[in-house]
Formats: sequence, structure tokens, C-alpha cells
Amino acid sequence: MAGVSCGGHIAESCQACPAGNGALWCHGDCYWVPYVLGGGECMIRETVGDPLEDPGRWRYAQTEYDVSIVIVSLVMLCFACMYYARVVKFLPSMESILIKSERERSLFACFRSPSTCAYVSCCAPLVEGKNFHATEVCRFWTGCFCSFCCLCTPLVVIYPFIRAALSVRVLRSMGQTSSWCRQFLLACFCFPCELGRESMEVDDELGAEITCCNQLRLTPKLITEVDNMLQAVAGPEAETRVCSFKPSRMCAGP
Repeated sequence: MAGVSCGGHIAESCQACPAGNGALWCHGDCYWVPYVLGGGECMIRETVGDPLEDPGRWRYAQTEYDVSIVIVSLVMLCFACMYYARVVKFLPSMESILIKSERERSLFACFRSPSTCAYVSCCAPLVEGKNFHATEVCRFWTGCFCSFCCLCTPLVVIYPFIRAALSVRVLRSMGQTSSWCRQFLLACFCFPCELGRESMEVDDELGAEITCCNQLRLTPKLITEVDNMLQAVAGPEAETRVCSFKPSRMCAGP
């Protein structure tokens, strides 16, 4: 009788090898492809070695990817809810700040802030959502959802185009200017550093300090306005003077 060897018996096809016994009855010309959520499938061994040509292994890899995306999404959603409740909803809008300092930090300024590095590395969609919300580019949840979909799915290929357009709007709300091409290149080749810098500049303008885990410290609006005014008039050296009024705020130069 024609068929395939299952290791200890013959069957019409690899799918018929287990006969309800699972991986133990799937050997010989066949191999067992386990599923992440339990169970599995007995597949022919003819294309072993190239997962792109092996439908069984390809489906297994796709299942692993789908499950991982679901798990990451749920964890991110839980943390986003806490981040919004403890940080974002208490941030003033950029429009409420009358005086803009137009301060610009260096591209690698985020390395001086462990909290910023941690947020950007682990929760980039939340940081982007916060920046968009504070500068009134879009609502926090809209920005967070769009960012997550672009960063964690194949849509990442179009993300630099979207990121560049939104970044220009964020910078304009802070009184800064930048070209779409410049922001596009930064999104392509130095996204984490650029997002960290953008977050720190937004926090500076609002008089906010966000640390791990979801701790927000706001400087009184009057002091923030004075700080921004001195920064705009006197440049980097003004930060040292105003910081004496609010030692809790991070006062590194740009």
C-alpha cells in the first residue's frame, strides 16, 4: 500500500500518522509541528531545512508571531492605561503655555535621562502618544494606537513617512522649525534618540518631569513661563539660574 512512513507504521499521509496520538506517532518521513497554544500538526519532511518553503513551519512561525503580538498588545494596553491615568491626563497642553523657549536638545540628550531611555526603549508608542497629546497633534489613544500598529506590524515600512509629518507638527507647536526630509531621515536611522529628544523638549516646555514608574512632577506654570522666557532670551545659561527655584527639575543643558 502506497503511503508514508510514520516511523513505526505506514499511513496514507503525514496528517493521518498521529491517529489521535500526537507527536509520538509522527516520525519517519514526517515531523511534528507544535502549536503555541497546544496541539500540533504532522507534516511531510520533504522540505525540511527551508522554513520559507515548508508550509508547516511557516504556519508555526506565523502562529508564534500572532500570539506574541497579542501578548505584547495586552501588556502595553495595561501599562498605557496606568500611564494615561497617572501622567498624560495631568499634563497641560502646549497651547496653555504662552511663552515658548524654543530650546533644542542634542540628538543624544536622552542618554542623560535614564527614565527617558527606559520609556523609549520599552514603551515608544506611549511616549509618542504623550507627545502628540501634549502638543495637540492628536489624542493620546489615537497616537498610541497608530504608533503601536506601525512599530509592531509590517506597517513599519511606511512608519517613517507618517512619523516625519507628525514630528514637524510637534516641533512647530513648540516654536521650532524642521523639514519633513530631516525628520524622515531621523525616523529611519535614529528613531529612538529622536523620540527621546522630542519627549524631553516637550516636557521642558510644559515644565514636566516624568520618571519611572509613571511618576509625574509638574513645575508651577508661572515658574515654567519665566524659565521659558529666560531660556529664549539668554540661551542655555538661563537654565542654571532658574533651576535654583526648582531643584527637582532636570536642568541639563541642551
